[in-house]
Amino acid sequence: MLGVNQVILLGKCYNTKTMTSKNGKAITTFTLTTYKRMGEGEKDKALFHSCVAYGKLAELLAKYLHDGKELYVDGTLEYYQKDGVTKTQIVVVESQFTSAKEVA
Repeated sequence: MLGVNQVILLGKCYNTKTMTSKNGKAITTFTLTTYKRMGEGEKDKALFHSCVAYGKLAELLAKYLHDGKELYVDGTLEYYQKDGVTKTQIVVVESQFTSAKEVA
């Protein structure tokens, strides 16, 4: 059976951290914030997505990404276990900065 695992998000980045793996490759993690429209008269709901990038993409994101920067992300959904709890993260395959306007 053929399946598709693709996630496309557009949001603002926060909590960017970069580290190096044991084999010397860059790993950059960040939170991408998006908003879900609620009913009329209700406040939009903030959604927080854990994202990770590896290698050259991680190096580029580490160099240019900072809190409040708007980013388009194309990636895959990955599940993992941490402290007995199943968590999800987006593994970034492609990204693009979408705005020159920056928010502090």
